[in-house]
Amino acid sequence: MKYAFIRRHRRVWSISVQCRVLQVSVAGFHQHVVRRASDAQRRHLRDDALLERINE
Repeated sequence: MKYAFIRRHRRVWSISVQCRVLQVSVAGFHQHVVRRASDAQRRHLRDDALLERINE
């Protein structure tokens, strides 16, 4: 929830200020961003495999 807030408001306040106020680490926020991108990539690959199976 905190990371989502930070992501939505990163153009309003700097990430470091938000992390300090919300008491989370900047590194933790960046790990969350990378993890979300990785999850989206894997989900896309699963969707492609499913579509291929359907087409067969």
